[in-house]
Amino acid sequence: METILFKTLNEMTFLFSSNSFSKRAKKNGLTKSQINNGAISHFLHLNAIQDGSRRMWRKKNDSVQENHLFQKIEDAIKLLKTHGYKIMKPINDWIEI
Repeated sequence: METILFKTLNEMTFLFSSNSFSKRAKKNGLTKSQINNGAISHFLHLNAIQDGSRRMWRKKNDSVQENHLFQKIEDAIKLLKTHGYKIMKPINDWIEI
């Protein structure tokens, strides 16, 4: 059940309603009895932040996910460099005319 809820959370936009979360969770395989037992409410209170009303939520861990992605990119660059590749990035400079 928890994997379904995390998958559903990853599919949601940064701001979302509990109704849209519930509908998506049903599509992902959560049963009606699990929803009625409060699984979604409990999960959202742990992994999201209420945004202004009882039904609106925003993701809590977007910055953590971005940092994790950045770390993966850094690891990929290090791996390529150890195998002799040169990694380059564009640099724009402002010069006085």
